[in-house]
Amino acid sequence: MSVVLPVKDTDELRSLISLKGETVRSFSLKHGISYGYLSQILNGREPSPKMAKKISDGVGKPIDSIFLFTGVAKSKTR
Repeated sequence: MSVVLPVKDTDELRSLISLKGETVRSFSLKHGISYGYLSQILNGREPSPKMAKKISDGVGKPIDSIFLFTGVAKSKTR
């Protein structure tokens, strides 16, 4: 099972990064996030819970204000 955490509003997340005085690239470097992975998240990919926490900590907002907790997805393996 895994937690599903889509970004509520990618434009808002981009704005929060900008308000910190960062570009997406500088934010990713500063917070130990791959630039490519962060770009994918900003384009709709769902991050891991650990990555969602890094991002929310980096912008200084609670994780549930940025990411939508949609429940638990069951694994397709048995």
